[in-house]
Amino acid sequence: MLASVYEDLTLHLQKMSTPHTNTVIKRVREIIAAQYMEQLSVTSLAEAVYLTPTYLCVLFKQATGKTINEYITQERLNKAKEFLAQTNIHLYDVCYKVGYLSPSYFSRLFKKYTGQTPGEYRENIMLNARPAAEKEAEQL
Repeated sequence: MLASVYEDLTLHLQKMSTPHTNTVIKRVREIIAAQYMEQLSVTSLAEAVYLTPTYLCVLFKQATGKTINEYITQERLNKAKEFLAQTNIHLYDVCYKVGYLSPSYFSRLFKKYTGQTPGEYRENIMLNARPAAEKEAEQL
């Protein structure tokens, strides 16, 4: 009987904390989306949502399946892809715009996650964006 009461209480507490957890995770994602170009840390994010860094990391991983740093990297690389596809900004400027201080680190990270260097990614985007007539003429 005591085990049953304990299970019921645990379930009840989990249900009560879920809305709060969802709110916290949503807020952290909003902060990352708005400040991806800045030097973000787990500590600063935890302070923003009034949690300890360790507890925030656990909640975030449970809710998203990713660590906070993996999520930040994903956001930054998605933004980098947008910049590479839409503009002629120098690659090192793209690096700085998405929050990295080292172009070589940015290039290594980009290649690790996408399989291409930033330059190769941009080149492939530009090749795929050309009109079909140009592509056919080039093949002849």
